[in-house]
Amino acid sequence: MTFCICVAFLAPKNYDKDRDAFIKAADGYIVMYSIDVAQTFHEIWKYKDQVGALRAEDGPVFPVVLAGNKSDLDLVREVMQKDALDLASTWGSIPTIEVSSKDHGTIDVLFNTMVREVRKFRKMSALQKRQKAEQCSVM
Repeated sequence: MTFCICVAFLAPKNYDKDRDAFIKAADGYIVMYSIDVAQTFHEIWKYKDQVGALRAEDGPVFPVVLAGNKSDLDLVREVMQKDALDLASTWGSIPTIEVSSKDHGTIDVLFNTMVREVRKFRKMSALQKRQKAEQCSVM
């Protein structure tokens, strides 16, 4: 499985073109913001929209996990967990998790969650293809 991690940060202009190629090839997406920088939370909409546009042929549903980074910096938090949960709800009740690179356990949970989402998506896609094939009939 290939994952694309869309991180909200300021990047050079050519980064967008490279990111598009990664997004198209990925099986799943982790959209990440920093809990201590509110601007990163407000920027993640464009990444989710970009993934949706590049994956349009797959329909509106694709495997995404919303991740808040730097959960160890709770004392300087600018993005509340409720805000992330509300956003995840508007994106179709996607999984939401807060992680810290200082805590490998949360990173493991994040990637295990992403793998489960990709597997769930693949099962759903296969079922939809089977149902569509069953609806087709030869006259």
